[in-house]
Amino acid sequence: SPDDIFQQEYERAVEELRRDPRRAHFAELASTRSLTEWNRTKQWVLARAAQQVSPARPAPTMNERGGPRLTGPEVGFQSTTLRLRGKADRIRKLGPNEFEVRDFKTGVTLDERGDVKVEIALQLWAYGFMLLERRPGSEVRLVVDDGYEREVPFDAAARSHAKRALDILLEAMPQVGPSSAIDL
Repeated sequence: SPDDIFQQEYERAVEELRRDPRRAHFAELASTRSLTEWNRTKQWVLARAAQQVSPARPAPTMNERGGPRLTGPEVGFQSTTLRLRGKADRIRKLGPNEFEVRDFKTGVTLDERGDVKVEIALQLWAYGFMLLERRPGSEVRLVVDDGYEREVPFDAAARSHAKRALDILLEAMPQVGPSSAIDL
């Protein structure tokens, strides 16, 4: 039954985590949520598994019009303006001109004040700006998902702050093209 399969897979995953010293702390995940939350998660997983009728296929890299894909898992970005490239874990279209960029993390995502770490926010801000280069005027929601949804602000004030932070980082990077070792 699906419940038995879920239980077997859960037990296998916990045992695998316990054997790896770098991930052993994740083995006790069941104690991090209430029974109600885990049951809700379990029901969601079982419902998703029931919907699977064919083996998973790799996500296409191009959209139906032949351009680069903008939604789905592992969406690639490249920006000549920012001189950056990367892959967003998942991008969802929430509305006609509204997107969510989600980055899944397994490590520590919060700083000592309880805010999303700056380096994680910078990564998401870069994805947000690269998405806006492809879809100017869109509304973008940035989310760090470490088992909990942690939204990274990306309103006008946050974008202004993020742009300054990224500009400071980019100033330290060499320009595009050949550089001498002395310049690096």
